[in-house]
Amino acid sequence: MMDLNFNYKTEGYLRIAKAVEPVGMTWLEMDTHDAQSLALIRRSTSTPIASCETLCERRDFKPFFEAYAMDVAIVDVIWNGYMESLKIAAMAEVYEMNVAPHNFYGHLSSVISAHFCAAVPNLRIMETDVDAVPWRDELVDAPPVVENGEFVLPTRPAGGEVSRYVHRPPRATDRHRLAVTGAARARDTLYAHFCLRFEIRISAMIAAVGNDQPYGRPKSCTARLAPKLAPENCLIKWRSA
Repeated sequence: MMDLNFNYKTEGYLRIAKAVEPVGMTWLEMDTHDAQSLALIRRSTSTPIASCETLCERRDFKPFFEAYAMDVAIVDVIWNGYMESLKIAAMAEVYEMNVAPHNFYGHLSSVISAHFCAAVPNLRIMETDVDAVPWRDELVDAPPVVENGEFVLPTRPAGGEVSRYVHRPPRATDRHRLAVTGAARARDTLYAHFCLRFEIRISAMIAAVGNDQPYGRPKSCTARLAPKLAPENCLIKWRSA
């Protein structure tokens, strides 16, 4: 696999796609705002194309599906939300297209994305971040398990392995661990702050919706979602420290 992001225009993507054809890649990943341009690239190469990780909601995906612009639709489950992501996957299935979750945020995101993978019939593969900060596992009580290249779904109810991801009591080493210097360690620190702040926001959104409290959405919408995302129905449950 190779991820080109938004780094090229159609001409550049085409040249790279042609150049890597002899390699037989699983896919070449790229991003563009124009569905027809992506469709042109797909028709012009034998290299499988994956895209759409930056899109939000079905309306954004629709023109790419209609143009048959990629072989694999990448869905960011965290930004789209679990229920919307399931609908996007169902929409992709209508066009005989597989999906893969965009997952590089942290352990909580991995568990949510893994549940998404287990729920859809047109899964291609699940992405995970293997080169994060070396002490990421210390932020959770029980890190996710990967065996023989396969993510093991949590066996405890409601994804209990990460149920105290954010609420773990602070340890004496935390301040020292984040008080680091040097370019590489500074990068790790920024990454850790990003992941932790992002997943705290996720936990707040889950808790707010589950408790019928608006969090960045109209209250009527929250009330409508609450029965589906009530604490007893959530894939991920949270509890106070």
